[in-house]
Amino acid sequence: MYSGSDSYVGGVKISDSRDLDVHWRRPDEYGYRALRHTAKPEKGSKKEARAACKAEHERLTALWQEHCPGRISKDDVWKALGVDWGSVWLSGGVFFKHDGAIYLNLGFQLQEGGEQVEGATEIVASEYEAARRVKLDSKEVASA
Repeated sequence: MYSGSDSYVGGVKISDSRDLDVHWRRPDEYGYRALRHTAKPEKGSKKEARAACKAEHERLTALWQEHCPGRISKDDVWKALGVDWGSVWLSGGVFFKHDGAIYLNLGFQLQEGGEQVEGATEIVASEYEAARRVKLDSKEVASA
């Protein structure tokens, strides 16, 4: 999911069964469910059932933290690359990693003597598009 310049895991696609509501929020408009901060056992549950529910929720929380990173700020990535993130906000820009290289597509020109990205090499559009196509194809295979 995206929010401004942040990317984050908004949820997972699992059954919309009410039985899962103890640990998971109801599905959003896209069908994704987010893990609750704490378990929400049924009212009137016995003490043992509540303890089991809490233990299961701790297990799910550990799995969530292992497999779902926190928010990733694109602003921080642009700064680390040496690109003025304000220019990106005004003019646009995207990046992706492929075969150990970071490919940038900026909506503005890097100026001689001005803004520079250390180690950057200008490439032809066909090379960029070839890398982009391979990256997109690999995402489609991963999601299938």
